[in-house]
Amino acid sequence: MSNYYEDSASYVGSILPILRSHLNHGSATSAEDMELILKSGAVSDPCIARDTFFVVAAKPNAQADETILEVFEAAWMSNNAKANQWPLIAKLAQRGLLLAEPAFLRIISSEEPKDWEVFLGEAIGPNYRQDFQAMWNGLAGETMAERIHSRPEPEWQQVQKLLNLLLTGSTFTPGL
Repeated sequence: MSNYYEDSASYVGSILPILRSHLNHGSATSAEDMELILKSGAVSDPCIARDTFFVVAAKPNAQADETILEVFEAAWMSNNAKANQWPLIAKLAQRGLLLAEPAFLRIISSEEPKDWEVFLGEAIGPNYRQDFQAMWNGLAGETMAERIHSRPEPEWQQVQKLLNLLLTGSTFTPGL
């Protein structure tokens, strides 16, 4: 019977908003529900994959970093090329996983300036700034920086400024 629920996108999709609501009120997800959503084959549905990520990554659920990163990857891939992935990035940052290599590689593959703006905006913060440049040099490097700086569209200007701040070690002043 549980296999039916694990494979039922409509069932999993219907319980995720309830679980998110419970989390908003401070209640952790039950072990049974967590097991169900982690085993769910419904992650190919972008909305379900996204909601699954937010439930799994919620602090009260105390999931292992590896589990959070696996679910992030599934959510990112099922929502690929959509303009609403940036909340996934913000949640990763809250969980201290912004510079985890699998997440870093997925995020820098984005063609959405909002994803980049949120990513770099989080990286400027005190939790990530020191490690960002080493991670960038090891995984993205000069070629990626040139690609970002070659974007002429106005929506990429803030991304270019944030990247410059991070790569040069300049001081970030909020609001300027």
